[in-house]
Amino acid sequence: MLRLLALLLLVLQSCSLWAAATPTPVRLTTAAEGQYFNGRLQLLVDTTSKMTLDDVQHAPASAFTLPSGPIQYTYDPSAYWLRLTVQGSPEHDWVLELTSVAIAEASFYGPIDANGRSHADPVDIGYKRPYANRQLASENTVFRFHLPTAEPYTLYLKLQSELPQQYQPRIRELGEYTVAVRTRQLIDGICYGALLAMLLYNLMLLNIMRDRTYIWYVLTVAFAAISISGYNGHLAHYVISDSPALLMRSYNGAPVLWAIFTMLFSRDFLSMAKYTPKLYLSTHAMLALLLVAFGAAMVENVSLAQGMTELVAAVSAIILITAAIFTLRQGFHPARWYLFGQLTLHVSAIIVIADNRNLISWPWMRSYGLQVGAALEVVIFALAMGSRMRMMQLKNRELRARTHVLTAAAETDSLTGVANRAGLVARTTRLLDTGQHAIILIDLNRFKPVNDQFGHDAGDKVLIEIARRLEEQVRDSDVVARIGGDEFVVVLSNQHERNIISSIAVRLVDRIAMPITVDHRQLEVGSSLGIALCPEHSRKLDELLKAADKAMYLVKGSEHAGFAFADETLPKPDSVLN
Repeated sequence: MLRLLALLLLVLQSCSLWAAATPTPVRLTTAAEGQYFNGRLQLLVDTTSKMTLDDVQHAPASAFTLPSGPIQYTYDPSAYWLRLTVQGSPEHDWVLELTSVAIAEASFYGPIDANGRSHADPVDIGYKRPYANRQLASENTVFRFHLPTAEPYTLYLKLQSELPQQYQPRIRELGEYTVAVRTRQLIDGICYGALLAMLLYNLMLLNIMRDRTYIWYVLTVAFAAISISGYNGHLAHYVISDSPALLMRSYNGAPVLWAIFTMLFSRDFLSMAKYTPKLYLSTHAMLALLLVAFGAAMVENVSLAQGMTELVAAVSAIILITAAIFTLRQGFHPARWYLFGQLTLHVSAIIVIADNRNLISWPWMRSYGLQVGAALEVVIFALAMGSRMRMMQLKNRELRARTHVLTAAAETDSLTGVANRAGLVARTTRLLDTGQHAIILIDLNRFKPVNDQFGHDAGDKVLIEIARRLEEQVRDSDVVARIGGDEFVVVLSNQHERNIISSIAVRLVDRIAMPITVDHRQLEVGSSLGIALCPEHSRKLDELLKAADKAMYLVKGSEHAGFAFADETLPKPDSVLN
């Protein structure tokens, strides 16, 4: 009795294993999102990679497993055989689709009926095969098939890859697949358009600004675009369709260069050497590891290249985000945009990884998340660059304003507010190169007794009032300067008529001679004026001042106030004697 019971249990267990390994046919529907086959798809791993279709068809049921989710493939040289039994309407054409673009070799067999007869020729595609072999001109791994009747048919798929893959076949009706492709093309066009616009715009800014940060940004955008075009299959489709080795190097090398130039851009943009010097030093190690990863990609050591790139990308993200936070806290406000851009890409990547691991279900992000995240990142980085440019412009304006204030202070007489000797030189250097002008040198008479008798405070008030009176008598385009204790200079720009200059000189002498009230006292000083003409006497300020000084001393030696031109031997008396 016990032997009979044990035999019965063994039979039941065998039946359950057979039932698990030979699921019932899947009925195909025309749902827009298509059908996945978790728990219905049979998997056989051929570790020798030498099994034929006939070998797989006659393999025992125990050789197959039924994965409950996507099939994860790492760096494994084995061939993966997938088997699926389906039923569907013969009125439709169907498309079996894998979203991977980097499968080395993919072979499709079927549909095969219950008698083992195939109703279509095998199809062999993959990046090691000519691109023309691909069906529906698709970048992804897709196979079009037709079911002759409504009876069950079996489909076989043989897959081999040199890269980590996630196999999750989906079958869609041909019309629905075509609609989905158009949607993808629209999203691809938007992403590529954004990348191209940012590339061209910042190339223009690079030409204008000559800032190294723009070089790194342009290279970041360029290799982001190349990486995305590799992930999407457009690189293989339109650029490198007949060179598998070059395609694989580009597929693995472009993301490394993307990471390298992102790091270089981030270091300069965040001024890490200034704000976060310790984190800046750590980026040297990250760059060195990325260079090793790039070398591995070039010699087609895929596992080392991808492993190091993923590790460095994760560590670098922590370093750069930390640096951005510290930089923001020190008042560098464009770091806000940088943080937003970094988080956008990394959140997109996390969502894609979570969906791949069946932690969430978001098919749209699985298909478009990485490229949309990358496109948004470079657009946000462009906004960050704009914010940085505005901040630099504001700082430059502030610096120019401070420089102007300091320059004005250096060129201004602190007592009277008119130009000092440096200010006189600065304002006349270019003026004297062209045109005709008059230089009037003024020396005050009887000023020393005011200082001696009433003190320096009284003397200072007299000088301030004299400077004010001189400015009243000339135009805004003219220059008034104090170049010594009681010596002033008036430059009459674009004025060479001697009679006009003489009348102005008379006004200046008269105005200076008017009494000045200081502490309820009426104080009076006189003046002697020497006049030199430009270019008649010279175009150099020093020579003009010397000529005017000689004329002024002619007046000084006379018994009255007045003025004299540099080429005169006798001074001209003023109408008011002093």
